[in-house]
Amino acid sequence: MDIIDLERQSESKADKNIYLYNPLKTDFTWKYDGVEYSIPSQEGKSFKTLLANHLGKHLVDAYINTKKQGYSRKKAEKLVFSE
Repeated sequence: MDIIDLERQSESKADKNIYLYNPLKTDFTWKYDGVEYSIPSQEGKSFKTLLANHLGKHLVDAYINTKKQGYSRKKAEKLVFSE
């Protein structure tokens, strides 16, 4: 694999959509690059890969903060990140 193949592969991944599910009892809102994005409570939305990864990380953090200490991050990620 050469550098051109790697660039194409990276661009291909960036163009994909990732579905995020908001398991919180409240709407989730977070800013990315100065723009606010929201996912309604108990609903999901698709976002491009980079944006989804950023929002998803913060959504997972917010969800874990509502759970008892020791709640599995992997379990929360499985719930939030869907395909």
